Amino acid sequence: MKIKMNNKGFMLTEVVVMAAIILGTLTSIYVSYSKTFLRYEEILNYYNVDGIYKLAYYRDYMIENDSINSSLNNVNTSGYKDVSSIVNSSTGSVYIFKTSSINSLIENAPNVAYKEYLTYLTKAVSFESEYVMTLEYSIDGDDRTYYSYLELEV
Repeated sequence: MKIKMNNKGFMLTEVVVMAAIILGTLTSIYVSYSKTFLRYEEILNYYNVDGIYKLAYYRDYMIENDSINSSLNNVNTSGYKDVSSIVNSSTGSVYIFKTSSINSLIENAPNVAYKEYLTYLTKAVSFESEYVMTLEYSIDGDDRTYYSYLELEV
């Protein structure tokens, strides 16, 4: 005589166990990739290679036109200087500031996004130079604001 076994409870247990395994796997993938995407956004916005090249060009332009010394003297008195008009920057704002006065610049930042960038720099970068040049700019057709910095060796 054959005895029929009721396997309905076993199938429900299989489904619950598999759902828990899949949910755990998807959660671990999400956690690992969300950190990667946040870091990518940070790098994209704050370490833009085009911005670094622009800053190097602006620095060289100011050295060739002997305007860097007068700008640095103004920085010494006020803590920072907007040099966008000196370098003829049509793409964004260029600032030079003393690394020792970055906290006062954060308090007097021209906009909230620039204030966040300077706050980020204080936490992420240990400056080796006394002066830093920053660029805040956007690209046509892109709603993003990009930032870059360049330490000035004097």
